[in-house]
Amino acid sequence: MKRILAISFLLVLSAFSPASYGQPPLDRAAEELQAVQQALYEGGEALARNDADALERYYASEWLSVSPAGVVLASGKGFSATRSGELLYDSIEIADPVTRVYGQTAVSTSRVTVKGRHKGQDIGGTYRVSTTLVKKSGRWQIVALITSPAAASPPPAS
Repeated sequence: MKRILAISFLLVLSAFSPASYGQPPLDRAAEELQAVQQALYEGGEALARNDADALERYYASEWLSVSPAGVVLASGKGFSATRSGELLYDSIEIADPVTRVYGQTAVSTSRVTVKGRHKGQDIGGTYRVSTTLVKKSGRWQIVALITSPAAASPPPAS
């Protein structure tokens, strides 16, 4: 009995030892949020570089997208418009991201300012983009995008 009490006492004492106060456990939610934001940032950078090979790493094989004109684009064509030069971005700026993670799914909205051309037509403007990602094989990948023209910002209060 004394031996059981001694072992119990040592276990309780060790719980309060300085070694127990090392690094706090990783906050998995914050870690996943950071991973999603990193995937979105890197995917945006690949898009701005017109890098179709890199885009294929950030988009799931079965992605869907709705353009600002309401046209549904699917992964069937891959990134052929980017590869052919039909779709060219000069710059992409992402602002005001709001991202939520729900297990293996994440949703992010942001304000995106684009300078570029599609089939020679200017596609520049400011848009609101809603992106859905899923975690597949340990990586966050884009499965859906909805893009719409952003409402004009209200004038600053005077």
